[in-house]
Amino acid sequence: MRNSGVAYLLWALCLFGIAGAHRFYLDRPGGGVLWFMTWGFCGIAQAIDLALIPSMVAECNRRFRSENQTKVIVIHRDERVRDRDIIRDPFDFS
Repeated sequence: MRNSGVAYLLWALCLFGIAGAHRFYLDRPGGGVLWFMTWGFCGIAQAIDLALIPSMVAECNRRFRSENQTKVIVIHRDERVRDRDIIRDPFDFS
């Protein structure tokens, strides 16, 4: 899960010449490389991202939850047990 506070701190690195770090953190490496190479489109797109960070964090967290959601599998078994359904332990000598 991503935190918007960390994303804002990484965004602030643009003040020191490192633009796009917040995009790498939010699983957008393509945008991160582009922002890094162009200094966030000369600072204009970097400034726009300041307003977009909350929605980017929410989208990243939503994707994380949907990818890591536990899947529950329910198996129904016939009530009647037949001989061919029984798996015997080959090491059971009783």
